[in-house]
Amino acid sequence: MTSRKRRPVLAINGGPKTITAMPEAAFRWPDTGREEVAEAARLIRSGELSVSADAKGLAEEFKKLVRVKYALTCNNGTAAGHSCFFAIGIKPGDEIISPSFTYWATILQALHLGGVPVFAEMDPRTLNIDPSDIEHRITPRTKAIVLTHMLGIPCEMTPIMRIARKHNLKVIEDASHAHGATYRGRPVGSFGDVSFFSLQASKLMPAGEGGIFCTRRKEYYDRALALGHYERNRDPKENSSWARFATGLGFKYRIHPIAAAIGLCQLRKLPRHIEKTTANVEYFHRGLRKLKCWEIPDLPPYVKRVYYQDWQPWKPQAAPGVAKERFVEALCAEGCRVGDARYNLLHQQAIFTDPEVYSENGIFPIFADLPNKPVYRGDELPISQAHRQRLIWLPTFPGARRKDVDLYLEAFKKVEDNLDELRTG
Repeated sequence: MTSRKRRPVLAINGGPKTITAMPEAAFRWPDTGREEVAEAARLIRSGELSVSADAKGLAEEFKKLVRVKYALTCNNGTAAGHSCFFAIGIKPGDEIISPSFTYWATILQALHLGGVPVFAEMDPRTLNIDPSDIEHRITPRTKAIVLTHMLGIPCEMTPIMRIARKHNLKVIEDASHAHGATYRGRPVGSFGDVSFFSLQASKLMPAGEGGIFCTRRKEYYDRALALGHYERNRDPKENSSWARFATGLGFKYRIHPIAAAIGLCQLRKLPRHIEKTTANVEYFHRGLRKLKCWEIPDLPPYVKRVYYQDWQPWKPQAAPGVAKERFVEALCAEGCRVGDARYNLLHQQAIFTDPEVYSENGIFPIFADLPNKPVYRGDELPISQAHRQRLIWLPTFPGARRKDVDLYLEAFKKVEDNLDELRTG
């Protein structure tokens, strides 16, 4: 009589951990080193700690990546986003169709101009705004569509641009997650009237802090220049139509020289970063597709995504009686770095659901006399809400070796093989 081999007990229940050691280099980000240190030291020694040629140099190189005529470096992506809304002329009462599943800096700056977000559903396959949900949200007050290329997955720009042209709407691309991504061979950030990128430390092209505003139209560039770059705005070489406002318009959005120099270093490393991370994540996904608890969507062949982060849906029907939180807890106990997806739906956040925010004495009194205020019900987007609950944050392995990824797959399989230990009731 032969005895069956006993399955190992999950670490969450006292069994041995699958991953007891993992080199920190597997996850280290940002990938900075001697080049960035040398550039920072150069600027410190020269005393160029407020203005330098690096800001314009970064803009010149970046606009070649995105294939736009104008690029303007800013102190962060939020400022670059504000510049976009100002550049296209958002005014009080103008409606802007926006994803709800995105970071707040995609749309929140528009509130200061009186712009009214109108939230649309996500496409569960891509986590991006669903083009099929945009058109029926258009009203006579709609001025623009803002979109996010979520986690580096390009939005479906062909139908979105078709809708925009049909209804004479402006398009703003939040490409903060998507440096180097392309849609039908064209870089994201080059489709809309304006676009913005973040260079914050977690992004694929980190500068510590920084942002870049992009456009093909000089009138939009001039408005963005006037908003936050007063010294350049009065520079005759810029030939700005807003040059009479030598004071600027009350904001100071220029990038720090050291951040610009680091950004230049990172721009030159970007292809290598994309190649390494993409290879590791796609290898990991191939392994997850062999397991039963994961639903890794296939993207169309004309989309080239990059991996800012990786949030994937798990299949609760494959683990009846197991809560997502317990599943994640078990993976963490095995030594994995996983967790809940970072973003919550914007239309459920207090800044949008509290009417007092938009009253005469509220945070945004600009809305006090407007009939259409940005106040929403939390149950307005059922598709987005249901899919958001299924998402789990997974690592992107920016510096991992193949054997490191294999160890993760071993841990994931161990948890799936022992789901009975996680069931409740």
